[in-house]
Amino acid sequence: MSPNSQTFIIFIVLIFSLAFSSTNASPHQKRGVSFSHFVPNAVKGLTVDGFVTYTGLANGLTRITGQLNKGFDQSSNPSDYQFKVGDYRFDNSLNYTIKNGGTSAFTTDVPTTDVGSLENKRATINFKNQVIGDAPVNTI
Repeated sequence: MSPNSQTFIIFIVLIFSLAFSSTNASPHQKRGVSFSHFVPNAVKGLTVDGFVTYTGLANGLTRITGQLNKGFDQSSNPSDYQFKVGDYRFDNSLNYTIKNGGTSAFTTDVPTTDVGSLENKRATINFKNQVIGDAPVNTI
């Protein structure tokens, strides 16, 4: 099975598990699931390949889950990379390793008003201030 097929299967399983997990949301909290699909683009210098999902939780946090299979060849030190959605930088809360040019799976909970606020924003991944991944945040 190719790495892209594996990534797609992991993404589908993740979406179904997040969609059917039981949480009690207040009617004032918007919950939902959004995602970013990073695709390499040599013309733009983008090398990252993988998925990141954003899930609204009942406690007002957003759970960020992902795995990136390519694009991390420049360094195996996670502190050399920055993750942002819009103006919000969340790489300091991520715990992952880099092996064979990709990341291990990662999950972190971050404070946001709601997942809907991420819609129409861009998710970017930088290596030492150079953009290597850029993808829209899409709402499911």
